[in-house]
Amino acid sequence: MATTSRRKERKMISTRILIISDTHAQLPSQPGEGASPAAPAVVPFQAPLPAADVLIHCGDLTMNGALSQHEAAATLLRNTPSETLKIVVPGNHDITLDRGYYARFPRLHAHYDTYADDALDRIRELYTGQRARDAGIRYLEEGVAAFTLRNGAHLTVYASAWQPEFCNWAFGYERGVDRFNHPCSRRQGPETGDDEDGEQAGQGDGHRIEHEPPSPVPVPDHGEIDIVVTHGPPRGILDKVWAPGPDGVNHGENVGCDHLRRAVGRCRPRIHCFGHIHEAWGAVWKRWFDGKDGGGVGIEIRGEGGYTSITGGDVGRDEHDDGTETEKREGRGEKQNGSATRRSNVEDVSFPSSMTEQRQRQQTQQDSTISPSQFPNPPYHPKDNPNCYYMYKTQNPQQDVPGGETLLQPDPYEEQIRQRCATTVDARGLEFGAETLFVNASIMNLRYRPVNAPWLVDVMLPEAEDGDQGGGTRNE
Repeated sequence: MATTSRRKERKMISTRILIISDTHAQLPSQPGEGASPAAPAVVPFQAPLPAADVLIHCGDLTMNGALSQHEAAATLLRNTPSETLKIVVPGNHDITLDRGYYARFPRLHAHYDTYADDALDRIRELYTGQRARDAGIRYLEEGVAAFTLRNGAHLTVYASAWQPEFCNWAFGYERGVDRFNHPCSRRQGPETGDDEDGEQAGQGDGHRIEHEPPSPVPVPDHGEIDIVVTHGPPRGILDKVWAPGPDGVNHGENVGCDHLRRAVGRCRPRIHCFGHIHEAWGAVWKRWFDGKDGGGVGIEIRGEGGYTSITGGDVGRDEHDDGTETEKREGRGEKQNGSATRRSNVEDVSFPSSMTEQRQRQQTQQDSTISPSQFPNPPYHPKDNPNCYYMYKTQNPQQDVPGGETLLQPDPYEEQIRQRCATTVDARGLEFGAETLFVNASIMNLRYRPVNAPWLVDVMLPEAEDGDQGGGTRNE
């Protein structure tokens, strides 16, 4: 892998990234049609998906791992042009991709007959077989992979399907376990565990308390990774569950992983994308600095009217070796041509469980009373579709709250439908090592309706050179 100094000397190439997550076997709707009988209004998640150099799916391809659901997910990926690299990470709902977990709990979240090994092999083949590779699909569970893109850029990714265990789903680890940092040194980069195919060690064996997960592949230090792709979020960033009180303010908890937060603060990639917490859909631009946060707890909304500092529970609170830098609010970017710009330059489905048993019961009860006619057009938005923007917008403080995290405001919903994405984030001016764009790209909302939009991000990547590791090369 190229060293940090060598990468800095390279020519940089503008690259477009399309990010989705938590599609749960849902295919994009056809233009002008509703997503499904349950979501009859037109939504942004529609075919064809926006063109991009790279498509990233951050997991939960299915509802509960049924073969037919995996076939639908593979269809979604194959319907994107074959020249697009498709990086795919499974999630906790993809139980049949976690063989160790599935051997123990084949019927816990599924009512279909238990699959034999040949059926499980067939499921994995949908993402790793020759047909998948010909379609540009590269399946990763944990580790580092490098790719040379068609536009000549070199992309290095750290991926992990693992998240803190809850409700005994797949790819889980106990919350106190640190999979993402070296046990000996929190500042030392790990071995990457690359293989020539871009698929990593540490695949397969899910865990609860009863058995051990595979050996982890920690996140490398800064300078080695362009994009971190995980299914679960880091703690404190786009990880708040929805639990509104009588005052209408969200009192939900931040449920992301503390250890992942520390690892990302050490790695400082250009982008960290994930899903898992549907109602925390959104994007945050974070400014790092070498020190603790300044004690303020808050983020900012960036929109047409400038910047509004807002509280977000634990968002912005950092007890690890990373931090945020309070920035001046004026002149930090504008809406240009519909894009959120950082700088002016440049088969049998059981209803799935939620983050806690209480939330699971509430969600099931809510869903049983829902009638599609109850929802407005655009659907569930904003009141009935809690997401990070509206969740935090209701918590304006009476005074400025310092923070280095800016919550990007998506385009109006009608515009999201027209352009088939939330917005295009212009991250070409991102300062690598000092700034990271975080994206929660969950397509499903809290009630498992596909009403959230994909995210498009333009970012600069280094030009590929001879000697680069690129086992996942898309260069045919």
